[in-house]
Amino acid sequence: MADANINGWGRGLNNRLREDSLPQDALRKADNVDLLHGGKPRRREGYTPIFPAVSCDSLHATEDFAVFRRSGTLCATSDFQNVVELEAVDRFSAVELNDEMIVMDGRKSLKVATNFSYQPLGVQAPAYQPVVTAQTSGSLFEGYYLVAVTHLNEHGEESGTPTSARVYLEADSSILLTGFNLPPEVTKVRIYASDANGEALYLRDEVEAVPDLEYTLNYKRSRTKLRTQFFKRLPSSRIVTEFKGRIYVGIGSIIVFSQPLYYGLYDSTKDYIMFASDIQGIAAVDGGMFVADEDSVSFLSGNNPNTFSRKTVSTQPIQKGTMSVVDGGSIDPSLQGREVAVWWAREGNLYVGMPDGSVTKLKDADLAIPEYEQGFITEVAREGVHQLVSVMKNPETQSASAFQDDFEIEVHRNGITL
Repeated sequence: MADANINGWGRGLNNRLREDSLPQDALRKADNVDLLHGGKPRRREGYTPIFPAVSCDSLHATEDFAVFRRSGTLCATSDFQNVVELEAVDRFSAVELNDEMIVMDGRKSLKVATNFSYQPLGVQAPAYQPVVTAQTSGSLFEGYYLVAVTHLNEHGEESGTPTSARVYLEADSSILLTGFNLPPEVTKVRIYASDANGEALYLRDEVEAVPDLEYTLNYKRSRTKLRTQFFKRLPSSRIVTEFKGRIYVGIGSIIVFSQPLYYGLYDSTKDYIMFASDIQGIAAVDGGMFVADEDSVSFLSGNNPNTFSRKTVSTQPIQKGTMSVVDGGSIDPSLQGREVAVWWAREGNLYVGMPDGSVTKLKDADLAIPEYEQGFITEVAREGVHQLVSVMKNPETQSASAFQDDFEIEVHRNGITL
């Protein structure tokens, strides 16, 4: 092994050129070494075990606590010394929202609080309206009435409701409601009805959700309108983000978004955006959202999904799962404190989506990776240095830039071997 004195590797890693063609300030590989600004090397600290991570995955953290999956069970902790097991889940994604963590595994969606209490996201809507029957005595006027009910959980969150029931009454009558469909999470039921021959439904009463519930509706004046008709519980997905007071999830080739501040509900008649192929990633930045399907990357600019402007910003498909949001300081010190999107393209290059929707390819002609089944990107910061870390699973193709031989060097600075 020969000794070599090198001033640093300002160009960083290069795995495209032949070894004998590398610039003097570039290198092929750096095991357990970080390259600082200017290409100066620094040994990595290595791993410090903080938890016996047997069969653990899906780690997501806020400043206050973390959630992860251990042996198929969702766990929460604030210090990894005291870990609370919650319930069985599949591999999941999570997004922080109002100091809580929204956990989605593709089958269920949970909202986990800082004290590790948790509940389902949203409230299950009635599968159907109760049976409405005209009664011959009461205080309602003659005419046709629309009737609908919604569910409340113990936290006062309201569900959606399907198409209203309809009944005709003679004068001085009432409406009997029977056959309620009440899931276990429901604690109260809200009764809505129109005026005689009216179209708008108004809140008439709120009652306890008891077994075999029956309710007789008479005249009650109200101006509180039903606002959740046709709303459904937001579906669960492993592709999830939050943007401007709504949650966005990728379901097949469709992005479904929640109602503003009603994070667990969406209007099934209009709260969705269609794409040409299955969604591979979503990343929200200041000016909008980057969305990747199987063919390209689009930018949806604006604050309101009903008025988004859509533009294709890259025709390079992404490696599934790698679209993430990181602090821009990991890319450029001038972007410190601003969120940017990053992703690996299937052709091997790393791309950055800026807050204004523009896209930049990093390390062009220097660094590339082969195509993987899926991956993930996150950021780490230590001693003022911000870095991106990519974790990739199962390479699907052999890298065209793979090299046939290898070499080792020792770097000596001031008599010290680095």
